[in-house]
Amino acid sequence: MKTIFSVVALVLSLNAFSQQKISYTSKLPAGYKLVDVNNEKGASIESDFDKDGMMDLAIILSAKDDNNAILAIFLSSHFKKDKSYQKCNWFHMTNDFEVKKNVITLSGMDMGKYLSEIKLKYDPTIKKMKITSSIESNLKGDSKAPKPKLVNASLL
Repeated sequence: MKTIFSVVALVLSLNAFSQQKISYTSKLPAGYKLVDVNNEKGASIESDFDKDGMMDLAIILSAKDDNNAILAIFLSSHFKKDKSYQKCNWFHMTNDFEVKKNVITLSGMDMGKYLSEIKLKYDPTIKKMKITSSIESNLKGDSKAPKPKLVNASLL
């Protein structure tokens, strides 16, 4: 009976430990903030993208000068070791996040001019997120926005 109780207690404590929440936004990348020019928090979504039992975060951060923004992806498997994250330039004013079958879809529109969508998925081979597709639709006929590209960064 003691053995069963010990096993149950161990499983519960491991589960509680694995579900601890990391405060990804307690320190932000230099030059960025959580709110935009309208004082609204950037679009975000939490999920366990890297399947390590801890929640990860994808969030839009605004530049302090309000002239641009980034998509920042914080994976617990990297962040808890070396405060690293991935980022991608993202300039849209209206953004929507969605996660289906471990694929993040971020779509955005900027002043009715550009409609963009990128899809990202965790790649266990490289142990990072990667862009699986991107669509840029120019609704006004002007030049297209540059293709999004994920780069590695660190808060250290």
